[in-house]
Amino acid sequence: MIKHKSLGSLVAAAFLCLAVFISPVIANADSSDGLTMTVVPSVTTASLGDTISYNYVITSTCNTTVNSLVLTDDKFGTISLPATSIATGDNISTSMNYTVVAGDFPGPISNTATITGVSADNATLSATAGSSVTLNQTSSIQVSMSAGSSSASVGDNITYTYTITNNGEAALNGLALTDSRLGAVTLSATTLTSGASLTATKIYTVLSSDLPGPLTGSATATGTSSAGTAVTATSADVSVSLATWIEDILTKAGILRNRGVPGKGIDHAPGLQKPFNPNSHMGSDNSTSNNGDDIGQNGKGNGDGKGKNK
Repeated sequence: MIKHKSLGSLVAAAFLCLAVFISPVIANADSSDGLTMTVVPSVTTASLGDTISYNYVITSTCNTTVNSLVLTDDKFGTISLPATSIATGDNISTSMNYTVVAGDFPGPISNTATITGVSADNATLSATAGSSVTLNQTSSIQVSMSAGSSSASVGDNITYTYTITNNGEAALNGLALTDSRLGAVTLSATTLTSGASLTATKIYTVLSSDLPGPLTGSATATGTSSAGTAVTATSADVSVSLATWIEDILTKAGILRNRGVPGKGIDHAPGLQKPFNPNSHMGSDNSTSNNGDDIGQNGKGNGDGKGKNK
């Protein structure tokens, strides 16, 4: 809180700090009550991840010592000083570093610093200064796509996974995702901050009309940066091969042949041996039996005939 000054203290301050009124104007600086300050950033423009060094210089224009100095910055908070008192005509310098983060965009990074102190006559003195750093923004988006399996058959479900990443320094809005085969893909959010990623999935059931395959497609993501720049990206193609019903049968038959039946060889694998036909075997037995009867009857007949002939 600024202390109200009596008429006597005002006159004394005016006499002691006369230099305030005759000192030249300094860019990015303000002065009052016998203190001046400048704030100078190391750069005028910066990008994501850059470090900005802020240099603060406090000068006393009073001809008495100013005590209880406190430096605060509305963006960075309280800033440490090498000393809390300053003599007439002296200056105190301090600095701080700040790294640009995604939340600073679209910028600029602006700050206002205030220095306060107490003069010898117990009057509160203060000065303010500010700076501004422009931010360089790049807008970039990336999308990847993958399938849950590399091959499938009719009736199988294939789960496709999509990942959208904001590689730029500006937030992305109005996100949309489209699969070249399956159409629009639903997203859980349409805004993506710098450096963040978003994942979505879509399930597809293989149809007979998809044969002979393969199922090949890609994904395209679009959005608009907070700076108004439109961005788009397309993933690499993803392919899933399809097995036909003939291939399925051959595959199963191959498994059975390889398993086989112990002691009987692979040609006697379950499900592959020649089916039993009882009618075929029965017909063969009856034919043999009848032939035997015929032979016996013929022999008997021949014998009887011979005896009678004799």
